Amino acid sequence: MGGLNGLSGRSRKKKQKQEKKESKKKTSEKHKIDKEEDFKISKKSKSGDAASSSEDASAKAKTGFEIFCNTNRQKVQQANPKATPAEVVMVMVKMWQGLEPENKEK
Repeated sequence: MGGLNGLSGRSRKKKQKQEKKESKKKTSEKHKIDKEEDFKISKKSKSGDAASSSEDASAKAKTGFEIFCNTNRQKVQQANPKATPAEVVMVMVKMWQGLEPENKEK
């Protein structure tokens, strides 16, 4: 924190506060850039497999819970019109947990 010697007490504190704020801002920007680079790196590593994974995704079998949700989502939404998507999922999870094991099979 250079250049504070010729300032009055109040001005010095104000200047120190401003420099501290700028330092924090630079640090947060650096972390933000680091996170973006990490995201780009991880995205690149996955994107190389994008063509094969999209083909596999359509051929991949759905779980019993996924089939249950796809079948019952609209009914749950109609019964709970003000429910958020997260609340709808919570209702479906509770319904799924209440099912007998033989009903959970595909």
